[in-house]
Amino acid sequence: MSGVGAKAIGRAPRLEGGPLRDGTLGLVVVLTLGGLLLAQRLKHLPAPVEAVVIKPAILAVGPGLRQPLEISFHLDKARRITVEIVSTEGHTVATLVRNLPWPAERRLCLVWYGNRGVGPLIGKGLPPLRPLDGCPAAPLLRQPVGRPAPPGEYHLRILFAGSQQPLPLPQTFLVER
Repeated sequence: MSGVGAKAIGRAPRLEGGPLRDGTLGLVVVLTLGGLLLAQRLKHLPAPVEAVVIKPAILAVGPGLRQPLEISFHLDKARRITVEIVSTEGHTVATLVRNLPWPAERRLCLVWYGNRGVGPLIGKGLPPLRPLDGCPAAPLLRQPVGRPAPPGEYHLRILFAGSQQPLPLPQTFLVER
């Protein structure tokens, strides 16, 4: 037998400098497995903010309306946090707490009456609040003194001290007049 076919049948092709020889394929396999293991681990880490409750879904604002938006959640670990009400365009409408130290696993309860701005923490001079479901005591109250927020869709944004990345929460609520 002579010719090209005889040579191919008699020997296996040799790899010279191919991906198996220089370790590239092995490196790709190791990196892929490492990426999969990291993704699995990240899926099982606790979220920084858990058990978020925002009610009602529609907040009516205006003269004589005093039904607040009730907000509660807890943190995975002790942190200093800022909680803001943000429009869908990303503009901060109200700041409920700023740089508040809060322990892990203790429920933070806030209320918002629909006003713009930043107000002092108020505990006197307002009607007593009933405890929110799951909250250890009456909520902390930030009462911004600005005009009512315009009608629209809003969400919460939480900022952690020392982090440049805010955490926008996906739950939205509406403000109506």
